[in-house]
Amino acid sequence: MVRSSSSKSLSVLGSVKNSFNLLAAAVGAGVIQAILLAETLRVDVLLIDEQIGRTIALSRNLPLSGTLGVLERAEEMGFVSDFLQVLQDVNRLSPSR
Repeated sequence: MVRSSSSKSLSVLGSVKNSFNLLAAAVGAGVIQAILLAETLRVDVLLIDEQIGRTIALSRNLPLSGTLGVLERAEEMGFVSDFLQVLQDVNRLSPSR
């Protein structure tokens, strides 16, 4: 049986969709969408804190930072005067893990 190129394309798209759905179930659709968007836009940095999302982003060679990295950079630039207090506030306001 010979397949047309359009049926091969549909097969590949179906495979991509299945892969996305599996990853989204494990990580969350928002994290996967952020990673895909970061790749598409070739961003300078992807802000992500979830460990599995970070692992996926690093495996795709995306530059990334987390909340702590952003806070550290803000302190370096003089936007944060009491880093420890801000860190305590973030921990207090973060959803329980």
